[in-house]
Amino acid sequence: MNKWNLQFEDIQTEKCFNEQSLELELKAFRYSMILGFITYILFLTLDSALYSGVLFQKFIILRLFTAFIVGIAYILSFRIIKTPIQYQVIAVFVAIFCFCSHIVFTFFEGVDNSYFYTATLILVAFIFNFLNIRFYNLMFVGIFYIFAHLLSLYYNFESVPETMIHQAYGIIAVVFVSWIGIRVMESQKRQDFINKRLIESQKIALESQKIALEKSINEKDKLLLLLEERNDELDAFNHSVSHDLKTPLRNVSSFSKILDRKYKHQLDDNAIEYLNFIVDGASKMNRLIDNLLEYSKIRHTELKLEILNINKITEKIFLETTQALENKPHLIINELPEVKADKVLMTQVWANLISNAIKYSEKTQNPEIAIGATTTETEVTYFIKDNGIGFDMKFASRLFEIFSRLHSDYDYKGTGVGLSLVDRIIKKHQGKIWAESQPNIGSTFYFTLPMR
Repeated sequence: MNKWNLQFEDIQTEKCFNEQSLELELKAFRYSMILGFITYILFLTLDSALYSGVLFQKFIILRLFTAFIVGIAYILSFRIIKTPIQYQVIAVFVAIFCFCSHIVFTFFEGVDNSYFYTATLILVAFIFNFLNIRFYNLMFVGIFYIFAHLLSLYYNFESVPETMIHQAYGIIAVVFVSWIGIRVMESQKRQDFINKRLIESQKIALESQKIALEKSINEKDKLLLLLEERNDELDAFNHSVSHDLKTPLRNVSSFSKILDRKYKHQLDDNAIEYLNFIVDGASKMNRLIDNLLEYSKIRHTELKLEILNINKITEKIFLETTQALENKPHLIINELPEVKADKVLMTQVWANLISNAIKYSEKTQNPEIAIGATTTETEVTYFIKDNGIGFDMKFASRLFEIFSRLHSDYDYKGTGVGLSLVDRIIKKHQGKIWAESQPNIGSTFYFTLPMR
């Protein structure tokens, strides 16, 4: 905002301010015209008390003509004033006309200059305070009033210098004080306008954010509902397909065993090898179906939380897994913090991680597995480290995808479900799991659980 003329530097903002102020200013202008009309009529009673004869007749003509023009301005405010610029033009015209008609009676013989001075002060106060003329227009109106009054006083009244100085000081003081008051009022109006726009902008922004948030929540709820439905459908499909596949798989396995038992002596080496492929394939398929069913059940399993001694769980699993191995890995196990979790599910987690560590380090000359943990105020982080074949970290994102394997089934047996199962269990416990590895050096798997 320009501090000199109180106009907004942005043209659009200035236009908006004027348009919003127009209706209220028009109401004030109309009341002012009514008040002015009444005032001019009432002045006739004062004129009749001070003057008589031809001079009084001249005052009657002047007052009635001015009142008539004020009445015309009142009517025009309903007819032609549609824009802020039109209003300012009419308001400035009324202000100049009223003062010009006021100056006319200084040419009447016998008029007292004190009467002229007093009327000027009243007119200044009226024009400056009731017509809502913009400050940048009011500056020119005020300057016109000062010079017009002083010139009329100089040419039409034989005033002594003391009177001239007194009236000049009075009219300048009144105009200046009125200027200051109008400037403060208009400045405050403009500041209120800015504040109102800021509040409206904030309301609009908040409303937009609210709508966007509600839309986002609704979309999220819909997506969650859709996801839940899809998961239910997938679980139902997995369960149905798995059970439907179990029967033919049992048949394949049973008849393969019968064929091997009764007709093995009639088969050549190639046929026996093919028969073994069938048995192994059926066995792998059966394990895959079991894992898939287990994976589907996790989502619906209700957690039964209890304090778990992780040291006991890991040691027991390690002993059971390595019992039949000739090349048993060396186990380094630190003191592991207890945690509140589901015992059955957490046993599955450790069983998968330990069996993987053993499996992928079995071809190492001196296999070694280390299990440890770190804690913070909010969570415990467990890790299991091996010195096995490892993997390239560019494939790390595939580790926990179901059916995704980084090594061939020929090298390392598996179904590709184990780590996906572990990932789902950890997430169900509000934890997270990740891995770090280097090829031919080993892998370390980490997972966190909240401290409950």
